[in-house]
Amino acid sequence: MNLGAVHPLRSRFVLWLLAAVAGSYFLFNFDSSKMGTEGPFFERFFNSVSMPNLTLGIDLQGGTRLVLKVDVEKAIENRLAESSKTFERAFKRTRTPLPVTKELNPKNLVLRFSSSQAASKAYDVMRTKYPEFGCKRNEDILTVLLSAGEEARIQASAVDQAVHVLRTRLDTVNVRGLSVNRHGKANVVVQLPGVDDVDEIKAMIIRAARLEFKVVEKQGYRESLLDAYDGILPPDKMLVPEKGADEEEGQWFVVSVFPDMVGNRITDARLGYDQTGRPAVDFKLDSEGGREFRDLTRRNVGRSIAIIMDGHVVSSPRIQEEIAGRGGNITGMQQQEAVKISALLRSGALQAPLKIEQESRVGASLGQDSVKQGFVACLVALALLFVFSLLYYKVSGLLAFTALIYNLFVLLLALSYFKATLTLPGIAGMVLTVGMAIDASILIYERIREELLKGLAFKVAVDEGFNGAMKVILDSNITTFISGIVLFWLGGPAIRGFAVTLMVGVVSTVIAGVYFLKALFDFVTDVLKIRRVGI
Repeated sequence: MNLGAVHPLRSRFVLWLLAAVAGSYFLFNFDSSKMGTEGPFFERFFNSVSMPNLTLGIDLQGGTRLVLKVDVEKAIENRLAESSKTFERAFKRTRTPLPVTKELNPKNLVLRFSSSQAASKAYDVMRTKYPEFGCKRNEDILTVLLSAGEEARIQASAVDQAVHVLRTRLDTVNVRGLSVNRHGKANVVVQLPGVDDVDEIKAMIIRAARLEFKVVEKQGYRESLLDAYDGILPPDKMLVPEKGADEEEGQWFVVSVFPDMVGNRITDARLGYDQTGRPAVDFKLDSEGGREFRDLTRRNVGRSIAIIMDGHVVSSPRIQEEIAGRGGNITGMQQQEAVKISALLRSGALQAPLKIEQESRVGASLGQDSVKQGFVACLVALALLFVFSLLYYKVSGLLAFTALIYNLFVLLLALSYFKATLTLPGIAGMVLTVGMAIDASILIYERIREELLKGLAFKVAVDEGFNGAMKVILDSNITTFISGIVLFWLGGPAIRGFAVTLMVGVVSTVIAGVYFLKALFDFVTDVLKIRRVGI
């Protein structure tokens, strides 16, 4: 080293190198047992190096992709059914006669009153207190339906709520890289990287976990119950079987179509045990749910109440007295089932059922081929840029290429640290980042050339070149970053993978293409005391 040179330990470039060494221990894992002795060295080395903290998407490691459709019409029907009790409470407060019969349809609720005067008064109450509902009156019949705006809100809410509930439920399956995203107006896409056997997960996904409390009108075998109604149930009544019952065996229950209470007031649910030591689900309600539960039990002392989960009665206890607490339990199940139900209740019930529209599987071998092809694409891009940089900018081109390698390293390190999922479109974003990163070096070098033509010393020209090009580099990268935000916000899962690597690549380009490269130039001029390099 030349006399008078800056000590290497005082150079910022050494700090960058130390950061790279520390980051390598976090990013890479080398397994020598996978090297073997057969096959090309490059392939054996590729198989022995892994990045354990970088999660690969389904298109890179294989797995299962599910497209689910949200039954929005059922969400609207559920809203009308749940609102029926609310309407009746409003009628009682305003001393309006209650409807004689109620009929629930997919798009409307039909209320029949004893007279046209009663229907007219109910119509006025509905228009005043519930503007989100539309009403049509025809003599003694009042037809209640949701406004177009409220239907649209319920549709959006049902899909968003399905995404939230599924994410909460699937947190328990411990699948790395798992993603749940909204797709279109009524679809949800679930990606399960590395998972081939998804039967149990599918059962968890499509289960609505809708809990309803309904007072039991009658109980018995299905045929005998139908005979009591001459074979046809009233429009406001329905038959619900206990779990495991069929049309010939098992108990059935006649209950109202309209729930007396639903489980959306549940704040927690845990595995517990009843008084005899059998498994049960202990649940807690919020304050409003506690009041509803107290009123329900007070009005129906001596009657049985059916606790219905997804269309099956799981328990039908008799109400002995008013229950004033904010909790209860569900009995009559095995421990494994109780654990599943408590987990489903904690995650929340779906506003609308889900139906599997499409199921596709990607083989692991196809995923590995995608990784290799993407890796080769990056290498080809790097090789071409290396040749271009060396021929056009000489030694400075070599420095720019070094910064480019560091840029990719920072990009992979950031993806690993934030546990982002790398997909095939994400690799495409990395390749694009490589091309964009060299632009920063070109802007800096052309500015340095301009300063050299003015007769400035090389060291001064380098400083001026970096300072002068900084504003242009930031402007171009900020606009690209904003484009990435838009793509992430509006795009599907594949587009989001591209957007993530694009945005992270923009940040790593500024870090490596400006600050690292400047430290590298300072190392050459201050530590190595090289007065000028080819540019």
